[in-house]
Amino acid sequence: HVFACVSAGIGFLDAITSLKKRDMGLSPVAKLSSCFLLGIGLVGSTYCLLALIGLLTFIYVLLLDFVFIMIGGRKVSRLLHEIYCSICKDLSSYKQSLFLKSWIVILILSCVVMVVHSMILPIPCGDAAAFYMVISKVMAETGRLRPLQLYESFTTIGLLGEFHFAALMILGSGTLCKTFTSFLLLSAIGLLVDNHFFSTLRTDGKVLTVVLVLSSTSVTNYAWDGKVDLFGMAFGIAALVWSLRNNAVQDRLIMLFSGLFLGWATVSKVSQALSLAVPLFGFLVWQGCIAPCFSNTGDWRKGFSGLCWFLIGFALAYIPHVIKNIALFNEPL
Repeated sequence: HVFACVSAGIGFLDAITSLKKRDMGLSPVAKLSSCFLLGIGLVGSTYCLLALIGLLTFIYVLLLDFVFIMIGGRKVSRLLHEIYCSICKDLSSYKQSLFLKSWIVILILSCVVMVVHSMILPIPCGDAAAFYMVISKVMAETGRLRPLQLYESFTTIGLLGEFHFAALMILGSGTLCKTFTSFLLLSAIGLLVDNHFFSTLRTDGKVLTVVLVLSSTSVTNYAWDGKVDLFGMAFGIAALVWSLRNNAVQDRLIMLFSGLFLGWATVSKVSQALSLAVPLFGFLVWQGCIAPCFSNTGDWRKGFSGLCWFLIGFALAYIPHVIKNIALFNEPL
């Protein structure tokens, strides 16, 4: 299922960039992480529509995953090979002491142990067991999205992560589906350590970034128990990384993808609307429209056009969510 999400994302990204005859200039790691998140949004939105009409069943989930893999599977394989060669090159040029190299190995093994440990846990704990995984289990059993009794108001929120949990339960991994968020954590780390801001970051800095993320309990506490907080975090990081590239606000294509990521971030976790969406949009308005007027550098019209495409991407991410709420509650948001 993870491979299918990446395949869907890379197929969508390559289709858009080929139409515009553009190269987004992404490194292999950043491209893989971005495509995985794009795939999660696209596939999750498709599952939302299927669940509304009662067709979120084994045959349709399997068929969709197969179609997505056929679309972009070969491109994903080539991308993974590029990443493997890049990692080997970085490690071979890493000329620090054996002590530091040993810590890298320990870090990687610790991550593996955490994932394996999460796989053998019987059930999620906390409020994940009360709602997030419960609504997914109901969808997996019935093939349809229904408001849970006494939890009707909670069903009005975005359920992007829950649709993926339901799909994995349908495919037969009821207990292991909660580890899907660990791949979101990896994609977020990939965008943090390999983006345009840190293009000059050496291997030492990249390792330190990984250690900082994985030693934060505000991340790890939500990575293994079936909660959907990391969906919003990963999409939010992607929105920041794409939006804050050099002159990004004047690039309509970059702004379109940034808007999609930010839209899915707020759909996944509504609190991102205040903590991320408002300040990020304010910054882009300043950078694209206000600052050029004061400094007489650049063209505010290009910035305004980029902001319009940013809002278009944001709105596109909300379409399945709005359809869901209209169908179930006759309330768009």
